[in-house]
This record gives sequence, C-alpha cells and structure tokens, in this order.
Amino acid sequence: FHGYHRRVRYSSMEFKTYWKYHLVDFEDVDTIAKKLDLDSCFKDEGYYESLCSNYFEDEELRMDIIDAKNLTIKTVRKLRRFLYGTNRIGVICDHHDFLRLLFASMGTIDTGCDPKGGWLGYEWVPDRETRQEFMKEQIPIFRGKFDPEGDPGESEGDYYECSVTWLAYHIAKAADDLDPITVRYKPPRKEDAPGWYEGYEEEHGSGADQAALFEMYSNLLRHGQRQG
Repeated sequence: FHGYHRRVRYSSMEFKTYWKYHLVDFEDVDTIAKKLDLDSCFKDEGYYESLCSNYFEDEELRMDIIDAKNLTIKTVRKLRRFLYGTNRIGVICDHHDFLRLLFASMGTIDTGCDPKGGWLGYEWVPDRETRQEFMKEQIPIFRGKFDPEGDPGESEGDYYECSVTWLAYHIAKAADDLDPITVRYKPPRKEDAPGWYEGYEEEHGSGADQAALFEMYSNLLRHGQRQG
C-alpha cells in the first residue's frame, strides 16, 4: 500500500510518502485472518515490509530523506516469484515494467506526482555541464526522456527538461535498467534544500538534534501529565 502526507506552510512543509507490501501466505489461517482485519494490519508496523520512502526530517530545511535500500533486484525477484511463480525476466514483462505495474497498483502511475496530493519529492535537474555532455553524446530524447527512437537535442537547452525523480531513478536502478540520462542522477544535497542558508545548522541544529529535543519535550509533557 501507499501512504502520503503533505502540509504546506509559509516557510515549512510536512512531507512523508512511502510504499509497503506484505506477501500473504494463503495456507496460513492466522495470516489470512489478520489480512482481513485491516485495522490490525495498519497498526502493526512489523506486518508490512518497506519498498521505499521519502520524508522531511526538518520541516523548515525541507531536505529529502530518501530510503530505497529495499528497492533492489533481490526484492523484485522475490515479488515476481510470489506473483508469477517464477522470477525470470522474460515472463509477462521485464523488471522495469513489472515495477511500474507494481507502483501503479498502489496508485502511483507517475513517479513524480501522486494522484492524492501531488508532488512526491526530490527531482534531479541536469546542470549546464551535464546538458552539454548530453549534447556532445547526441543522446536521443522524446519529451524530456531518453528514447532510442527519438532525436538528439539541437542545443544543450533541449535537454533542460531531462530531469529524473528520485523514485524513477531507484526503480530503474532496481530493474538494472539505467539509461544514459538516469545514470547521471545525483542524490539531494543539504546545501540545495529550499530552507538552507549559511549558518543554518548553527541556528537550528541538525535534524537529529531537533528530533531528540522534540522527543525529550514530549516525554517531559507526558511525565508532567502523570504527575498531575
């Protein structure tokens, strides 16, 4: 299943999106009973396995914290074997199309836009130097994407729209299908986050520091309520 939350304020944003799955053992009565109890499923954090996620740890800094460590070829093969009885790439579709179908089944038909709330987070945009490399290599494109049957750009500006979302990159990487554009993807940097400025951490502390302070404050409040 796919979860999404986004709340925009003047200079901050709450943001979290994630994709999880669970393989149902139809020969296990307890598993089937629990599957039918949806409330129990959603409350049990250990019931689902994570595919990938993205969130803002610091709502003012607005830096993407991307976790795609489980979105791997190993996971792809496991899911294909469960659904099709085999993990061979030639059955039904290739790994890349399989992942597109898998995410579409959870409502994510566009790797950059969620139908519920829109934006899914970080998108790498090639800088001028990279666009010049695309131009030099005469990479064929169509509507901002690599397309072997497309035409090479006539200028480096034609490659400006060749951006790559974090989700599109990790899906292609898990499928071992990085093309000449997605292979250039670069992960988000703190210095490029919308809320970043020189001296930000000195004024605000790191995201981990803020999380620790929030937890300590919450514990103090709970302790005070119990005392009262």
